[in-house]
Amino acid sequence: WVNVTTGNGATLDASKLSSADSITVAGSTTSTVSAADAAAFGEKLSGAGTLTVSGYTNQELSDITTTTVNVTTADGAVLSSSKLSSVDAILIGAGKATLNISTEDELFLADRSTVAAGAELTVNGYIDSDLSGLTNNGTVLVNAIVGAALDEAKLSDATSVVLGGAATAEASKLDGIGTNGVKVDLGGQTLTVSGYVGENLSGLVGEGLVNVTTANGATLEASKLSTADSITVAGL
Repeated sequence: WVNVTTGNGATLDASKLSSADSITVAGSTTSTVSAADAAAFGEKLSGAGTLTVSGYTNQELSDITTTTVNVTTADGAVLSSSKLSSVDAILIGAGKATLNISTEDELFLADRSTVAAGAELTVNGYIDSDLSGLTNNGTVLVNAIVGAALDEAKLSDATSVVLGGAATAEASKLDGIGTNGVKVDLGGQTLTVSGYVGENLSGLVGEGLVNVTTANGATLEASKLSTADSITVAGL
């Protein structure tokens, strides 16, 4: 058996360590490795130190047991909660990356992800997940699907939310998705807004239908409801 223990600042190269049976990243040290090589090493990687993985696209990293694993993506990365289950932090560091909610644990990924300046994360299949764990220093594009419920608290890091089907929102949770809802793109769909009291919804963008139902005591002002196609005064 060939058991390797790293020193601080080590660079791990699969071609140079092809004979290693285990690679221990020693405590209080940091080692770097490409995503491709990290996947090749797999379960051979362990230890109490920090492993920094670069150039991630879609590699399987789940069997790495190093105490701390930090990943930086390359352009075209697809985030997978199963493949990245051992990862502590994900930096969307270059170009574009994608997260598909229909197949992934989006909360796990959001809570670990930071979008760097100049980078872009696209979230597909959005319904009502809480993405507020994201740190966004770049661009986060959210593509909503039929049945989406929009909530400013859950979408606080979104740069743009594009409707891909009929969606709903409470007025008090819609107007803060960007100033006056400006980060919401109707995308040719229908947005049904309930509980309207006096919120400013004038910022909504794109073509589509906005149907508003009031709550008791609502104050209707044309400038705030300039994007509304219908206003229903709810019965008491």
